[in-house]
Amino acid sequence: MRRSWLTLLNNTPIYKEFTYLIFMKYLVHLRPPQPIIEYVETYRRSIQPNIASVSSNALHCTLMSARFHESDEPVLVQALETVLTSPFSLEMGGLDRFEKDSLVTRIQPHDLLMRLHLDVIEKLRPFIKWDEMRKLPSEFQGDAERERIYQTYGSPFYAQFYQPHISLCHVKSDFTLPASSPLTRQTFQASELWLSKKKEENWETVRCFPF
Repeated sequence: MRRSWLTLLNNTPIYKEFTYLIFMKYLVHLRPPQPIIEYVETYRRSIQPNIASVSSNALHCTLMSARFHESDEPVLVQALETVLTSPFSLEMGGLDRFEKDSLVTRIQPHDLLMRLHLDVIEKLRPFIKWDEMRKLPSEFQGDAERERIYQTYGSPFYAQFYQPHISLCHVKSDFTLPASSPLTRQTFQASELWLSKKKEENWETVRCFPF
């Protein structure tokens, strides 16, 4: 029986090695509890005509996002298992706009949040696949400290430039930030670390790490 070229290709060692080394976008993050999610959903409904799109990912506060080989996933999990912290309370701040169309609610600074962020980026930076990472944005080129942080951790928004927030949606260009937000001063307990990955257009949970 004749085998198709795809079957033959799938059985070659070179192809198997190539498919094993798949680059994925991974996200290390905190997730708010259901009451906060419901607050956000209510707020989204109140501004529905101004929303351009909503991410398919779970509502979250990013600690680190980077490209890794999917084959390194077990090592990422092992590294995150060594992260040491205790549960802490986070307070949501005012609304802001990132990258023109991303509507976010800021998270108030917290020492334990910053320590957690620094621990995560330090533990995972050896596994970053630099040829798959976004280039340094032009507005930061020539800024020595931003360039150093980018070259170390893969983003000019990490370490001392980390601005914790929760992305709510993408808004239309004519949207005006309101003077106040019903989300401001809402609090939630951070007690779990999450690792997710993006496959095609969908996000999948890899592991939850309670702390």
